[in-house]
Amino acid sequence: TKRTGKRKLKIHKTFSHVLKEVDIGSFKEAKWSDEKIPLLSEVLANVPPKKRLFVELKGGIEIVRPLVDLVKHFNCSEKVLSFIGFKLETIGAIKKLL
Repeated sequence: TKRTGKRKLKIHKTFSHVLKEVDIGSFKEAKWSDEKIPLLSEVLANVPPKKRLFVELKGGIEIVRPLVDLVKHFNCSEKVLSFIGFKLETIGAIKKLL
């Protein structure tokens, strides 16, 4: 949020309604001003047909259950959604539950 939104926020400690207020487009060009951070649920609801979405996980094992629940809610298959990250335990837990 600091680089693109000029607000230094810790994502994991910031409520979603606050994150949704951050303008992340103006840093690029004026025509992108007022562009907001989408929630993952909003992105999953709008994945174009025949396209893939890669989600890089920055958190640890605590993200697994809410993430799995969200993926199941949107009925995303492995053909549409892939998770990447550096924490093998987190990726492994998601793979096991999905």
